[in-house]
Amino acid sequence: TLEEQTANASESLADWDRDLIEQVRQPIISFQTSDLKVAEPTEGNSLDDYAQAIGTILTDYNAGLPEGPKSIFIRYLADQKAEDLAKLNQAAAHHRAITGRLLETPVPKAASNLHRELATAFGRLTEVVYAMSRIKTDSVIALTNAEIYEQEYADTIRAMMRVSKFLIDNAPATDETN
Repeated sequence: TLEEQTANASESLADWDRDLIEQVRQPIISFQTSDLKVAEPTEGNSLDDYAQAIGTILTDYNAGLPEGPKSIFIRYLADQKAEDLAKLNQAAAHHRAITGRLLETPVPKAASNLHRELATAFGRLTEVVYAMSRIKTDSVIALTNAEIYEQEYADTIRAMMRVSKFLIDNAPATDETN
C-alpha cells in the first residue's frame, strides 16, 4: 500500500540521515588515563590543589566565552559577518586551550577517572566548536556538528558536575569548633 511505502521510505531516510551524520562528524576524542598527569597525592598534588586548579580552569573557561559558540554560529549563518566568524575561531581556540590545560593539570590518582571524563568531554566539545568554525570551508561538517553541540555541551556540564561532587564528597573535614 501507499502508506506502507511511505513509512518504509521515511524509515530509510531517517537511517540514511543517521549514517550521514556519523560519516561527516569529526573523529571523536577519547582520552585515556595515560594521557593525564596522574600521581599519588603529595605536597602540591593534593585534592585541595586539584580542586583549586580545576576551579581556576573552569572560571577561565567561563570568562573566556562571553557568548556561546552556537549563538555565534547561528548569527554568522544569518548575517555572514566576518567578526562573527572571528569570534567562532576564537571560541574554538579557547576550547582547545582549556582542553590542553586539563591535560596538563596534575591529577591525584583518586580523581583520575573523573578527570579523564572531564578532559574527554572538553576535547569532544572542542572538536565540535572547531568543526563549526570551519563553516566557510566545510559547511556540511560545520552544520552537522552544530546540530550536536548541545549534546556535547550537556555532556561537558555533566562531567563538571561529577568532578565537583567528587571534590565535595572528598573534601577534608573542617573543625567547626573554633
